Amino acid sequence: IPIMGEATSTDFGSASVGARVEREITLTNRGTKSLTVFSLALFGTHPGEFDVPDAQFTIAPNDSYTFTAAFVPTTVLNKEVGDKSAQLVLTHELTPFGSTTTIPLFGRALSPAIEVSRDRLEFGSVRLGLSATKKFSVTNVGNGTLSVNSVSATSPTVQILPASFSLEPG
Repeated sequence: IPIMGEATSTDFGSASVGARVEREITLTNRGTKSLTVFSLALFGTHPGEFDVPDAQFTIAPNDSYTFTAAFVPTTVLNKEVGDKSAQLVLTHELTPFGSTTTIPLFGRALSPAIEVSRDRLEFGSVRLGLSATKKFSVTNVGNGTLSVNSVSATSPTVQILPASFSLEPG
């Protein structure tokens, strides 16, 4: 009889939206007969955030099979970032009628979210040759690093400093 070794959960850690984090998953046949896995499928709360190969394979007795699974967070709204989970379900032949083994998958989706203290700055009348200064703040209310590569104004006479910066969450 084939016997699949203990299936444990896989934690992919944190990844920015759009990134791909891969982990190897190893299955071991601790039995005396070959074990055929018919399919790998994702179910659960966030199956679209994970990726597994479309594979069918056979594991010889006392041998292992390793494949790569990935966490690929694709959420686009700040409210959808955070902890993600899915169930990797392997369909195999441990009984005459087939059987399944479930491996929990976990990951944390990171995404910055910008919040600006003002949407408009009014300078009023400024005499020629003089300058006026107004301040506004930018906050990263997301859970990933916010990188601003350039800042510009609609008027060529207005200068915004700094022109580029990064902000950690909070």
